[in-house]
Amino acid sequence: MKTTKIFGQTVPASTTVNGTAFPITAKFDEDGVVQVSTTNSPTVRIQGRASPEAPWINIVLNAAGDTSTTTAGGYFTLPLFPEMRASVTAGVANAVVDIWMAD
Repeated sequence: MKTTKIFGQTVPASTTVNGTAFPITAKFDEDGVVQVSTTNSPTVRIQGRASPEAPWINIVLNAAGDTSTTTAGGYFTLPLFPEMRASVTAGVANAVVDIWMAD
C-alpha cells in the first residue's frame, strides 16, 4: 500500500480550493483509504474521474454511513479512480486541512 499526502493547506474563509489531480496506482485492489484532518469544519469532498478529459465527480465516502462530504477528521474507504483530487470549501473561518490517500 502506498500513502500520499494529496492536500495540505489553509483554505481561506468562504472559498473553495481544488487540490491537484494525482494518479492512482492501484495494483491489487480497487478500494482506497482517505484520512482527513481539519480545523473549523470545512466541507471536504474527494473527487475522481476516469480520464483527464472526463468531468470530476464526487466520490461517496464510506464510514459509519455513506456520505459525499465530511466536515470532521477521520478516515473513509472509497473506490479508486485513475485520477483523484480533494476539493475543500471553508465556512466562515479559515480552515487548515490535511488529507492523505492510501491506495
